Amino acid sequence: MNYRVLFVGNSGTHVNDMPKIFEHIAQSVGIDCLCEKEAPDSMRLVQHSDPQEECGKELINKLAEFRPTIVFFQENGNVLLGTDGRYPQENARIKCAAAAKKLVEMARQVGAKPYFYIRTAYEYEKKGADRKLQGRIFRDFFGILGALLNVPCADVSRAFDLCIEECPTIDPYGPDRAHHSKAGSYLVACTCFAKVFGTDFETVSPWELDPDTAATLWNIARRAAKSEILEK
Repeated sequence: MNYRVLFVGNSGTHVNDMPKIFEHIAQSVGIDCLCEKEAPDSMRLVQHSDPQEECGKELINKLAEFRPTIVFFQENGNVLLGTDGRYPQENARIKCAAAAKKLVEMARQVGAKPYFYIRTAYEYEKKGADRKLQGRIFRDFFGILGALLNVPCADVSRAFDLCIEECPTIDPYGPDRAHHSKAGSYLVACTCFAKVFGTDFETVSPWELDPDTAATLWNIARRAAKSEILEK
């Protein structure tokens, strides 16, 4: 089967061209897979779902032209934390849920299977919540929403927690402590890959990493993909 995977999000998806890492991993284990993205900086699901917004128009065109078989949706973490001063925060989570439902319907209308990519927490204090609490907020929101909409969740936030707790020599964060290092983007791609294709692969391609680091991150991703989203 030919898989066409579309990633919809923002810089949390775009950094290090993570979708192409996903594509590389899939192809390296013999899966016929092409990936594309719609991930302008700072975009929110509300904007992606709005045909009056430029990114909404672009998504409609991408769905029609690329005809994805799988679509991953990634939200701007500021929406769920209420920390984006550029937009009114009243009912932000309700609007996010409504937008996500609309996007899921759009994906299914073109025959694609939707997934949620639960983004990583921000690792700096001004967000008003520590990393683990942010992760809990993100997981609870999309875990419940995914259950309601029958959409699987790739729990990247959980994968980052495991990496930080168990592998102190591997830093998944980039210098701004919000986006990902190359190792972090590889971990994101592995977690999404494991959620779609399963965890039975012994190893995956190391991409630009050394083989030992790649193997460690793949094992973390497999565990995160198997974990229950709402597990306490």
